[in-house]
Amino acid sequence: MYRVSKILNNNGVIAINTEDNQEYVLLGKGIGFGKKVSQRFEVTEDTTTYRLTEQTEDLPNLWCRRWIRNFWKSQMR
Repeated sequence: MYRVSKILNNNGVIAINTEDNQEYVLLGKGIGFGKKVSQRFEVTEDTTTYRLTEQTEDLPNLWCRRWIRNFWKSQMR
């Protein structure tokens, strides 16, 4: 079960998994539609789930942050 932390749009939310207390980006058709912050919900099987993990080396971490930033910029256009 997930708890909504931030609604990105109708097809994306940032949510916290209540079992492991980790933050995830959930993308799927209409997953954010009608959701409110702090609302709890279950994900469907067609939902894509992403979790950012911390890396020890600076270069891969920098690459990862740049990739995520560019990904979200392209999604918001």
